[in-house]
Amino acid sequence: MAEPEPGFEFAGWSGDLAGVSSPDAVVMDADKAVLATFVAVPLVFVSDDFNRCELGDPWTVVDPYGDGGDAVLSGGYRNSGVALSVLSGFEHGIWNGFIGATHILQPAPNSDFTVEARFDSDLPTNFGQQGIVIKEAKAAGSARRSSATMPACFQVAVDRGPNILTHDVYMPAGLVPPLWLRVTRAGDIFTQFWSADGTNWTMAATPFPYAMTVESVGVFAGNRGIAPPAHTVLVDYFSTTAGPPPLEDTGLAPLSVIVEGTGTVDRLLDLPSYACGQVEQLTAVPQIGWHFAGWSGLATGMQNPVAVTMAGAGTVTARFVNHVADAPGLPLVPLVTLLHQCTPNPFNPQTVVAFDLAEAGAVRLQVYGIDGRLVRTLADGPLTAGRHERTWNGQDEDGRRVGSGVYLARLTTSAGSSTGRMVLLK
Repeated sequence: MAEPEPGFEFAGWSGDLAGVSSPDAVVMDADKAVLATFVAVPLVFVSDDFNRCELGDPWTVVDPYGDGGDAVLSGGYRNSGVALSVLSGFEHGIWNGFIGATHILQPAPNSDFTVEARFDSDLPTNFGQQGIVIKEAKAAGSARRSSATMPACFQVAVDRGPNILTHDVYMPAGLVPPLWLRVTRAGDIFTQFWSADGTNWTMAATPFPYAMTVESVGVFAGNRGIAPPAHTVLVDYFSTTAGPPPLEDTGLAPLSVIVEGTGTVDRLLDLPSYACGQVEQLTAVPQIGWHFAGWSGLATGMQNPVAVTMAGAGTVTARFVNHVADAPGLPLVPLVTLLHQCTPNPFNPQTVVAFDLAEAGAVRLQVYGIDGRLVRTLADGPLTAGRHERTWNGQDEDGRRVGSGVYLARLTTSAGSSTGRMVLLK
């Protein structure tokens, strides 16, 4: 069996064994020689607009003190970014001989590069730190890192002892977020830039020499001083080129609905894209002669309506099948009790509220104002199983026309209650 070391992948056999299968077998009927070839996995150094719901690859979250510092995505598919949190109580600094700041890292090439990040945070005065961290692996000595902090100053520190600063440049006073930071490397020469608008860039003093074997690059959130407060750094994007990632924050998370059979699916929100954790309510509405038979995809089972929590693009399938009579000569009976969307909606002067009953029993169908007051009772008594309809003409119990606005139709049966929205226009 071929077992590659980290950073390598198996490329195939040669000699008395060919192919790429692993494990594989060799028939030993004579002396034989087999060569296993491993090749380095190409390093992928990626830009990231953090426009999704989970951080994941290629990032590693580092909480140096293990005290709860974290990095989570914020506003996925809507004002997305990564939020790095740092706790209070003691310093989580970036330059005191130890990288104590919460940071995220991805593998980076030990070659010339440009990295850029946008910071949207308003830091605590004289306490907060945020910026880009460039790190090398520990070798014979200690690990080293190059760091650039904002908004007060740029500082490059070496992880070999406290307060060893290689580059220390203060930024102008009065800057407010968002702020942009860019670091370029050409050989052993590093250059730092900042921008207040993402378009006009200022070099931080002059380029400086700094020899290091780069292993990883990322962003950090830190604090310093006596009893520094907790705070959160929001990074809008991280780019491996000058400028934001292509098509930054344009990725969408739509909900696709597929209908099998004859029926429709109503959406409460009906958005072109959904933020992470946003909930959409779907209601399956069978046509006459059909019944709802269940969901698949992001929603499963028979619950109707059903709530779908979004975490990126997804698909839900609603299945409708023909009604089956309980016995010859009996009316077709729905499998579930269901309040349908009224039609038309919005309406003026009247609308039809349809509902299915899976079994005979007491039924109450009432119209409420958005403030919870009862406006009209459309049904109150026993009804048979099957499809029923009631018309509301926009009048209250006393026959007076009600004002335009949003109203709620509430169906109450032994199976529970359900509510639908309707809009009266004038």
